[in-house]
Amino acid sequence: MSTNLATLPEARLPEKLKAARKKQEPYVCADGRMNEAAAALRLELSTSSLRAWRAAGKGPAYLKLGRIWYYSEDVEEWIARHMVEPGR
Repeated sequence: MSTNLATLPEARLPEKLKAARKKQEPYVCADGRMNEAAAALRLELSTSSLRAWRAAGKGPAYLKLGRIWYYSEDVEEWIARHMVEPGR
């Protein structure tokens, strides 16, 4: 059975995730979920730009489980779909 880190009480969270939540540092879970800061870093955006994209219905798919999570596969697929090939 997998544990949902988004809903665990703060006392039971891994130390790295606790620190990432407090400082908004990039963090990627073992199951491939990444926090907003990690997704913004991968997309070369600020977190505020990524929030604006979400509000406008743009950007990669995300999951809201107490906080916003992105799956790395969804971010990479979104990047691949937006590849521009010159001359095509």
